Amino acid sequence: MNILQIGTIDNRGGAARVSYGLKTKLEQLGHTSNMFVSKKYSNDPHVHVIKTPFYKKIICRFMGTDIDFWKTDFILKTEEFKKADLVHCHNLHGYYFNLKTLQKMSQQKPLIWTLHDMWAITPYCHHTFSEVAKDGFFPCSGIETAPKFSWHDEPYLLRQKKRIYDNSKIQIVTPSLWLKKKVEESILAKHPITQINNGVNTQIFQKYNQTKAREELQLPVGKKIILFLADGGKRNPWKDWKRIKNVIFHYKKNKNIFFLCIGGNKNINHSNIREIKYISDDKRLSKFYSASDLFILSSKAENSPLTILEAMACGTPIVSFNLGGINELIAHMENGYLADYNKKENLIDGIEYLFSLNQEKLKKISNNSIKKIHDSFTLDLMVNGYLNLYKQILLQPNIIKK
Repeated sequence: MNILQIGTIDNRGGAARVSYGLKTKLEQLGHTSNMFVSKKYSNDPHVHVIKTPFYKKIICRFMGTDIDFWKTDFILKTEEFKKADLVHCHNLHGYYFNLKTLQKMSQQKPLIWTLHDMWAITPYCHHTFSEVAKDGFFPCSGIETAPKFSWHDEPYLLRQKKRIYDNSKIQIVTPSLWLKKKVEESILAKHPITQINNGVNTQIFQKYNQTKAREELQLPVGKKIILFLADGGKRNPWKDWKRIKNVIFHYKKNKNIFFLCIGGNKNINHSNIREIKYISDDKRLSKFYSASDLFILSSKAENSPLTILEAMACGTPIVSFNLGGINELIAHMENGYLADYNKKENLIDGIEYLFSLNQEKLKKISNNSIKKIHDSFTLDLMVNGYLNLYKQILLQPNIIKK
């Protein structure tokens, strides 16, 4: 098969790494896979860049829309699109894609859209804290919600999205049951919806010897290590660095606890904190997970975070807020600790709980996570899920022929 994928970034960040992992595995299996992205970090010749002039981003922010002004219809004229059996879209937000192109693509090719967040079913925000949809969309909480605009014309954005969705033929995929249920309550409910779990490469993300990993990474051997990881590090607005700062402040006098913060732009060493730049080498990243005593996720909102799956595959106990689809990954006190976002100190409660366990119980938590990954969240299972969906769509009698 020949699959064309479209997304914001090729291989950096959770959603991008899911799509790039899919691309790489498809190629290994003998399929053709090209990508169009706004930001390219790899040297992959089959990843093509959509040009996004900076002045247009300013216009978008001033006009309060991220779905207009971009010239992406050129993709329809490329050989990559013409030869594709199917188009697979991922994140279409991020100031680079004209949503009308989605409609045109769906009228010419079978089209799948994997939703990695709620943007498609809100006026403009990636996530919303509203539990009830209004006229098919979940309202954004305010202008401060990322992405930030000078102002926002919600009626216009809602009309445009509704018009495009009504005139498109889309197969929706969600990586979590939580998001699937949200979509079923939204404007996209009339389109077919399938759940396919995200997956990680368990040949790379696996449990390494903790002591050897620490020695290799030059980390303290005799301390408890708490890992925080996010693309953009502590600057990522959705990961709520303030909550992590509260945790660090709580343990500032405890010389036996060491914090790792991975994903920023600089390498910085403090007395009990090490900040490490974004790591693109997955094997090296897996050793940081293995070297850590626990992984902490403080996000304000999530779907099915890849970082949790990676930590689980490495057998690292997890403390996370119980948000989005996270409780589909973590069973409270069985393979991690689910904290209450509304309780300020609950992350610390989770840390204290895990640190209080003996080695036998910690080993059980670790093994439970690894088993769950191998049962339901491997890269091979994810790719097989998409391949089966591709075949199912292409075998439909009324399918659009290339």
